[in-house]
Amino acid sequence: METSALPVDPNEMQCSICHELFVEPKILPCGHLLCRQCLLSWLQSQAEAARCPLGRCSIIDEKDRRSGKSVVDIADSFLTDRAMAALVEAHRLLSEQHVCCVCVNVSAVSVCMDCGDTLCQKCTTLHNKQSATKHHAVHKLSSLTTQTLAAKSRSACAVHADTLPVKFCPAHRVSVCLHCATTAHRQCPDVRDVEERRGEARATLRELASTLAAQEAEVARGIGQADDQLTDIDRQTKASIAETDAIFDHLTSVINTHRRQVTGTILKTSSDKKAATQDRKNVLLNHRGKLILHKRFVERSEGVVTRDDVTALTSEMKPFVNGHVGSTSALLTPADVTRRLTVMREQEEMYNVTKALSALITIKDIPIADGDTSGPASFYFHDNHGTNIVLSNNHKTAERKGRGYRNGIVVSRYPIEVNKLYEINNYIGREPLYNLRTGNRVGVSLDSDRQLHLHVNGQDKGVVSPCELPGTCYAIFDVWFEEGKISTLPVTSVI
Repeated sequence: METSALPVDPNEMQCSICHELFVEPKILPCGHLLCRQCLLSWLQSQAEAARCPLGRCSIIDEKDRRSGKSVVDIADSFLTDRAMAALVEAHRLLSEQHVCCVCVNVSAVSVCMDCGDTLCQKCTTLHNKQSATKHHAVHKLSSLTTQTLAAKSRSACAVHADTLPVKFCPAHRVSVCLHCATTAHRQCPDVRDVEERRGEARATLRELASTLAAQEAEVARGIGQADDQLTDIDRQTKASIAETDAIFDHLTSVINTHRRQVTGTILKTSSDKKAATQDRKNVLLNHRGKLILHKRFVERSEGVVTRDDVTALTSEMKPFVNGHVGSTSALLTPADVTRRLTVMREQEEMYNVTKALSALITIKDIPIADGDTSGPASFYFHDNHGTNIVLSNNHKTAERKGRGYRNGIVVSRYPIEVNKLYEINNYIGREPLYNLRTGNRVGVSLDSDRQLHLHVNGQDKGVVSPCELPGTCYAIFDVWFEEGKISTLPVTSVI
């Protein structure tokens, strides 16, 4: 069966420690490769804290530390990348000066993949005409790539080095020619065709590659989510700083110190959240790196699965890769960074400071945290609300989640101002006030005599307060029924 050629960068065939072509490359848990001897030297120099020189992933796990394994045992416990070894061998062969194996001091122009002989132009013609060799696969050296040579190089019979194997003996774990299969291995159980075994190995490798590709896609989505969260944190940070600036720009220099403290708190909260999300992103990036490298290992192996030593390795690949890659789904649970950055924990204190300075300062009706300082002011619900209430949409939507008829109270974040209308959109109403239905509006306003008015769909229904209200008032709404949901509308002036 033909295998697709996998492009390999020559730099991939060099060890990152000795900077030479790999010799017996070992696969680390992170997916990077090191020569076996280089790995031994690295482990000896790093002692128990050995980490990969490229990805900084730990090489020695806690179990190996406790067991007291020698560095030789640890190095030999890692799989050897037979596919990379085959590519390195092919690269070395192509880098050499080739001469015809028949003629004397004549440059070779082709190589027979079945015989392994290098041939000049004349010998190539004869090789293609002779009845014993005319069906052999002969390739031009000038057009032969490293991966093609590695993929087409076939293992010989374990006994007869000049004969291609056709059978595989599971009992002795060797590939043999037909003669050996019918003589020395005649009584061995389950002797089967080499191509059948290679087909199974190829199917296993493709399944493993598909699994790794799917996990890589999941990690990529997780990284995208992390990027979106980082962007959202930046947006929240800017909105919160803008909110702080909008408030403190109207206060005297007496409270400028408080502005810096609040801004610093916002930035610290943002920094903490970004750091946590960045850490998670880094974990995902490292995990994706492991997936890519392990997938590369599997793809390399598939590319040269015709080699017996690579085929023999496939039964160990799945537990090895799964053991080092681990579960991806556990890393993809996004961190909770959707909670709004709170600027003022005690809005009452802020209002009292403003009121105390009212003789000197005129507080304007400024939009808060919308990122737009023009147009109507926004109406937000306070963090203090009933236990059955869940806030969303930047504190503009309140939804009742619990059962029962209590604990559904929501309150405006700031005290209501005179001649301002504070409205909510009614999403669900089972016993409608004034025949309210889903999508209708209801609100309250405070007139200049400090009397409370009820508004339904923009119409003033008259005074509903029994007496003049005190100086500081808040708009209160009770989301009465289960699954009830309301959303604030922009604050408007009442004429």
